[in-house]
Amino acid sequence: MKRCFIKPLSCLCYALLLASIVLTLTSCGGATKPKAYAVSGRVVTENNEPLSDVTILLFRYEMTNVGLTTLKAEYPNHGCDIGMLDDFDHRISSPVFSVKTDVDGAFVFPKVEKGRYRIVFYKEGFGFKYQNGILVDDSISGIRAALLPVLEMPAVITSDMSLDDERMYLVPTETVVLPGVSITVGRNATLLVYPNVRINIHGSLILEDNSSLRLMSSDALYSHSNENVVAFESVDFVSQSNQVIRNLKVTDCLLGLRISNSNDILVTNAYLNSPYQGMAVTATQGIAIKNCCFTKSQDQIRSALRIEHSPNALLEKNIFIGNAMGARIALSSNVTVKNNYFADNSMFDFGFDEDAQGLVEYNTFRSTNIAIDNYRGQMVANHNDIEANIGIYAYRVNATLTANYNNLDCSQYGIKSQCMYYNSDIVHLDCTRNYWNTTDQHAIVDLIYDRNNESSTDANYHLLKTIVDFQPISTRPNQAGVYND
Repeated sequence: MKRCFIKPLSCLCYALLLASIVLTLTSCGGATKPKAYAVSGRVVTENNEPLSDVTILLFRYEMTNVGLTTLKAEYPNHGCDIGMLDDFDHRISSPVFSVKTDVDGAFVFPKVEKGRYRIVFYKEGFGFKYQNGILVDDSISGIRAALLPVLEMPAVITSDMSLDDERMYLVPTETVVLPGVSITVGRNATLLVYPNVRINIHGSLILEDNSSLRLMSSDALYSHSNENVVAFESVDFVSQSNQVIRNLKVTDCLLGLRISNSNDILVTNAYLNSPYQGMAVTATQGIAIKNCCFTKSQDQIRSALRIEHSPNALLEKNIFIGNAMGARIALSSNVTVKNNYFADNSMFDFGFDEDAQGLVEYNTFRSTNIAIDNYRGQMVANHNDIEANIGIYAYRVNATLTANYNNLDCSQYGIKSQCMYYNSDIVHLDCTRNYWNTTDQHAIVDLIYDRNNESSTDANYHLLKTIVDFQPISTRPNQAGVYND
């Protein structure tokens, strides 16, 4: 029998064929290297001269403040302008690429993958500028940015002045605007305030509808990838009368805006992102706070907004989200809190303290421990839409509560009363016409805490006089919570 042998050349060909097949299969199934594009441009000064040694950072674009932005889409008439909600900060972010401009002010990122990006420009003494949402799906040239020298503010401002469009100003020390002096603000002006420094405004800050002012800390301004930024102290408005404070974005500020000894003030379209307190109002009659956003305040004593000794206060169309405590009012009569949205405030959303008196109506409360906290205040709470652990909690000496036409979707108590009265008969609280997310009478009783739940051996039992009267109930959800108008 003949034997067949594969010739050496045939063996080599066979091996090459197998290798070719493997390579083909590997290339078909393997990952394709992403295509990269060049992104280039130029940075100039205000005189259109090239600016060298500018740091250019490229960041992938990601939406910030997603919760607030989503809420604005649903309730466009609440809170501040949506353009204020972008919380991106290059100082605490890590870029994809970093380059510097050459002597001609030119820069290039040679290999940028397809996507949407932010570009940040900064140079010491010239401030910074952002260009957001740049789509890279091909090579881009001709990006252009102008950086203007940062101007220094005097410590005492004795005469009228202007803050120019797109200009940054440095506040290196505690600054006072004297009475009778006006500062007129242009478009997209910025105050860079040294850490722990305070601005005192006894005069007027004038912003028209199309002007805006950002106030932020100057710490770590010409750097990136930091863990934190040291905040400045506050912006104080003192002895103001018939003033409109508007279009302010305040970030990395310990105590936010502080308004005192004033009357008939409107604060509107402000974004207040503070690690401690967003705004404090003291001894100011007729304060109205409208269309403002309060977020990320973690102060567990003063709350994001604190008002005291300020009768006729109005809170309307504001958003309080992601704070430890939303808003709290004390020692103020004839207060109106209406059509505000509260969400994800960990301790409570809104509260009265001692001798606050007024109306809380048509507000929405979501995802909180206590929605409405009434400590020694006199409160009428109607038409509120509440989802919380405890809906309304009234307690301590002389607290009173009337609560009608609310929607109460609560896991522990819809209404809890531990109001105290000296030398008093039983006090019945009118909490009728509420929708309890059930029509079962026994289930509703379990959602109420009053004198009937107290122990007669409690040391304060003789003071705990309140009974929550809840009938008649609403058998379907009430018209309650925030509304667009």
